[in-house]
Amino acid sequence: MPPVNAAMRCASFEERRDLALALFAEKGFGQVSMRELAAHVGLTAGSLYHHFPSKQDLLYDLIEELYEELQATLELGRRAMARRLGVVLPDCCALAIARRAAAAVSPGGAGFLLPERGAARAPGFVAQAL
Repeated sequence: MPPVNAAMRCASFEERRDLALALFAEKGFGQVSMRELAAHVGLTAGSLYHHFPSKQDLLYDLIEELYEELQATLELGRRAMARRLGVVLPDCCALAIARRAAAAVSPGGAGFLLPERGAARAPGFVAQAL
């Protein structure tokens, strides 16, 4: 039998976690015993108890992992948004400064455009204001 490396152990552990979640989802958390759970994921009950003293500990660990993954995903999104804002915001400010007269009139002045003349040429957000 070939030696089991860390990557194989991690992959196996992830598969077992997925199996545990699937069993909880299928039967309901309260309806699954630790023995049934151990058999379902391919472990002995003693081995499962070695890693998780109770079903609640396992469920807590699974939920904690989910929240950590969600938090990491949200952090990536936050960083991406900050990068985009770092590029877009200075350009918007520069445009507003360069065209400050138009920027000052646009929000309140859109209502004074005649529909037959201005609405067709007005940007989408101005046309919607009419």
